[in-house]
Amino acid sequence: MQQLTGALGLGADVVVNPSGGPLAGDPMMVSGLIRIGEAFRQIIPSKRGRVLITSFASNIHRMQQAIDVAVNYGRKVILCGKSIVSNAQIALNLGYLQIPQGTWLRLEDLKDLRDNEVVIITTGSQGEPMSVLSRIATDDHKIIKIKEGDTVKCPQSIVDVPAGDALLGRVVDGLGSPIDGKGPIVASE
Repeated sequence: MQQLTGALGLGADVVVNPSGGPLAGDPMMVSGLIRIGEAFRQIIPSKRGRVLITSFASNIHRMQQAIDVAVNYGRKVILCGKSIVSNAQIALNLGYLQIPQGTWLRLEDLKDLRDNEVVIITTGSQGEPMSVLSRIATDDHKIIKIKEGDTVKCPQSIVDVPAGDALLGRVVDGLGSPIDGKGPIVASE
């Protein structure tokens, strides 16, 4: 928990939303998707810094929700993680994902953007050791480093870590602890 608290001490926020949910077709699932989209509409325009959003690489709808809001507020999008980039490219080619030309930039382009011009969508919502979010949390990512003004939007499951779950615990530690009250973490539905 110390690494996460330390990052938040730098002024980074962690925003949390439920990651699991009812089975498809359940009215609660639709409600959850609407709430997550609304959370994006509240978070992205209100932040002056970079917004990092974690997602399953296969969750094309979540990517589209984040991309739509980013575009509406003049932000570029960087998809970070081999699987998320690959799935997004396939979805784009098949017409399941719509990204206006000039919106999706390469990770290498991050250095050319002001913090308030970017949304970064990453893998790692389950604490996988080699995921982008895990490498960011442990300061092992070659380009993305958590800094003051960043907002990291994570699924609720990442903070509801059972005591024995070392993978998620390491990520939570690296980003900031909602439990100890030292970090400005907001849970969103």
